[in-house]
Amino acid sequence: MSASNITVFDKVHSLSESMFAACKSADWNQLAQLESQRSTLMFQVFDNSDAPVAASQGIRAMIEMVLNVDKEIMAICAAEAEDCKVQLATFSQGRKAVAAYATTSN
Repeated sequence: MSASNITVFDKVHSLSESMFAACKSADWNQLAQLESQRSTLMFQVFDNSDAPVAASQGIRAMIEMVLNVDKEIMAICAAEAEDCKVQLATFSQGRKAVAAYATTSN
């Protein structure tokens, strides 16, 4: 495994942790930006063919770490999506109530 792969793996790990932190703080724009940066780095790893066998263990560890962090991020995002769904339903009920009041008060 080359030194450049180790550096990329470290950067991918750091970006993944930053993505998790952004997700926990509901900073969705930051999460998207970090994911884009991480994706670019991961493509670099897979495009680098200068010792694929030697790097395979490092790549495997990186993929497992990314999958674990992404699983946690997806759980948080799913809960957030459910909260948004409930809020939208509440807003919809409020609009219906206002519309019903407006039609009956005229």
